[in-house]
Amino acid sequence: MMANLKNWETIKDGRCSVVGLSITWKDDYIGLVIFIQPETINISYLGNYFVSEQYRGKGIGGRIWKLMMEHTDNSRVVVLGSFEAMVPKYRARDTPVPGTILERIHGDTARLK
Repeated sequence: MMANLKNWETIKDGRCSVVGLSITWKDDYIGLVIFIQPETINISYLGNYFVSEQYRGKGIGGRIWKLMMEHTDNSRVVVLGSFEAMVPKYRARDTPVPGTILERIHGDTARLK
């Protein structure tokens, strides 16, 4: 399968670069990656990284990840937020150091006071 990569785009505004790639095959949406590279901090923040459910488990996510890493300066630290179930997978790749853990709070706002 040869994905359509023509949707790769970088937007720079002097403070940061926002890099995005949406991937399609024929009329199907496969996935996307969007990451931000601030000018003043040496990080690449992975804002969105997604593969459509019907394409998961086929190695496509790994290829999208590789494309993202090829388009980031390797001196930058990759930073991302993740669902807890995905942490071991990301730690085995290019983000081996766990950071702060944020947890979801469930309930109505009246109980949070």
